[in-house]
Amino acid sequence: MLGSLLALAASGCGARAPAAPTPPAGHRAPVVAPSSPAPTVSWRADETDDYFPGRFEVHGLPAVARDGSVVVLADQGEDGARGAPNMVLRVRDRDDHALLDLPVFDPDADAPGPSDDVMAEVKERLVELHARYDLRALDLVEVPRWGEDGDVARAVTVGEVALRWGMSDEPAPAPMTISVAGAAPRPVGNPAWFAGHARPWGDPPTDTCENSAFLSGVAVAPTPRLALIRVSFTGTDMCWEPDSEWHVMTW
Repeated sequence: MLGSLLALAASGCGARAPAAPTPPAGHRAPVVAPSSPAPTVSWRADETDDYFPGRFEVHGLPAVARDGSVVVLADQGEDGARGAPNMVLRVRDRDDHALLDLPVFDPDADAPGPSDDVMAEVKERLVELHARYDLRALDLVEVPRWGEDGDVARAVTVGEVALRWGMSDEPAPAPMTISVAGAAPRPVGNPAWFAGHARPWGDPPTDTCENSAFLSGVAVAPTPRLALIRVSFTGTDMCWEPDSEWHVMTW
């Protein structure tokens, strides 16, 4: 089913894409007539900005297949303290496996913006994905860093879906749980997603940067019982936060 997609991935950006699993049985979408226009990603150059050459404009992403078999997103990392424009086009299946990671623009690139060839490839991929999966845009809900009580937020409700989670800097962080329409909570996701980051720091590296993880965004698709979550990380002026990570979870 993903033959044409993987063939394109292998040719993208001059590097072969890794072999990717197919969506699990029972979640393989037939070719359907799309019910809406394909998602789009465009680059808007800005010669008046002294720091960054422009920015991306994204419409219709993140998105989920009509049958819930895949999620497509335009991942723009925070790039630590700089915030330079960057993007990777990603496709994930229901088990959070990577089906495609297409580099679009690197924050360290010595270029005024992504090349026309890369942007044409992004458009081609999105059109093909939409034609095959009939993608439906997901509404990303931003999760506040702090709760109303001034403590770190540990819960969010989107429609009938309620999520709760622990924090990676707690001695024994509670696993993420989900409750749908008031049902009893049950574990969901992977605790490793909230493990945080620890890396050597200094010259020589005698100290350790510790970046704890927290949930910063969630998009819920109730019918295929799927959610896309964004896990972000704390940081300081000395220990910049790593880019956020995206994960797909189901129930």
